[in-house]
Amino acid sequence: MTKSLMISIQPKHLVNILNGNKTLELRKTVPKDFKGWVYIYVSRGKDRLSVVHDDEICKTYYYLNSTWGRELNGEVFARFWFDEYIAYKYYKDDNSYFAKRPQDFGYGAEEVLKRLCLSRDEFKAYGKGKDLYAWHIKKLEIFDKPKELGEFYKSKITDLLSVSKVKSAYIQLDKAPQSWQFVYTKEELK
Repeated sequence: MTKSLMISIQPKHLVNILNGNKTLELRKTVPKDFKGWVYIYVSRGKDRLSVVHDDEICKTYYYLNSTWGRELNGEVFARFWFDEYIAYKYYKDDNSYFAKRPQDFGYGAEEVLKRLCLSRDEFKAYGKGKDLYAWHIKKLEIFDKPKELGEFYKSKITDLLSVSKVKSAYIQLDKAPQSWQFVYTKEELK
C-alpha cells in the first residue's frame, strides 16, 4: 500500500505555483524517507483563488482575489511529485540560514528565493530561528475536476495489540491538515 501526502497552501502562494513562478515550497518539517505524490489543498481564508478557462485560445488563468471564475478554496486542486528538498540549518550566532548538504550549495540564495517567491526577510520571518526545508515541486498536475477532502483517507490506530503489531483502520478526511499529513486514495487502499 502506498501513501501520499496532503499539504495546505494559502492561495497567495498557490497562484504562483499554478502560474509556474514558484517551483519550491518552504516548510518547517519534511517527511522522513518519503517519495511520492503530494496533493495540494487550497486553504480557506481572506484570499480567494479562482480559475477561468478561455475556450477560444485554450488557456487557463488563475487569479487571486478576483470575482471572475470559479473559486478553488477548500478543494484539492493539484498534486506534485516529491523526491527532493533542500535543508536549511539556522545559525543563531549570525541569524542566518545555510544549506546543509554540499550538493545544495549550487543553489544560490537569490535563485532559491526567486523559486520560493519570497524575499529574504519573508524567508527568515517564516523560519523564526528554526531549520527550514525547500521542497522541490516536480511533475505538477492540475486536476480538470478538483477533488474533495472526503476522497482521501488517513490511518487511524484503533488497537494496540503488542509493541510490534498495530491494528489500524482508515477514515475519510473531514478537515485539511495544518501543514501536511499522510493520506491514501481509494485506489491506494486496495
